[in-house]
Amino acid sequence: CQRCQSQHNPGQEDDDGDGIGDLCDDYPCVYVGPEVCNGLDDDCDRLVDENLDRPEGMLDRVGEFFDYDQASPYMLQVAFVRPELKDRIPTALHINDTSRLQTVAPEEDQLYYDLISAFYDITGVPMVINTSFNDNNEPIVCTPEDALDCYVRTGLDGLALGNLLVVRDEGDA
Repeated sequence: CQRCQSQHNPGQEDDDGDGIGDLCDDYPCVYVGPEVCNGLDDDCDRLVDENLDRPEGMLDRVGEFFDYDQASPYMLQVAFVRPELKDRIPTALHINDTSRLQTVAPEEDQLYYDLISAFYDITGVPMVINTSFNDNNEPIVCTPEDALDCYVRTGLDGLALGNLLVVRDEGDA
């Protein structure tokens, strides 16, 4: 994807042979709130499994939850979560109360920043958790058709494909 390509480090190893590089292997992704997916939701747990604690947050609000307020666009910075806010983002925590943080600035990816900002407006949490978009041991979603197929099978609440948002009818599972 465009965001992934813009973040790709040309000198980076490509361990899995997909030609992208490991910093970018998480795109496309499933994004969830950092206060969920802690053993309470089977659909969510099936998708995110062990791939938790990858918060991506609004650059201008990162200092609200972390002891760090600088840009970290490549998920290379580890920061401590402010003690009084740990219970708000349990999915984002490592065992030592840190997170491997990635920041998102509007000039880097306006659409994604706007998504996180809308989540912040609803929840007061200026970040989402990033996890690979695949189901169990399947390959990572690579096409819109793959994304729709995975969305239908997994019970996700919604699917964003660029500017298009697909949501389930209220009674659908």
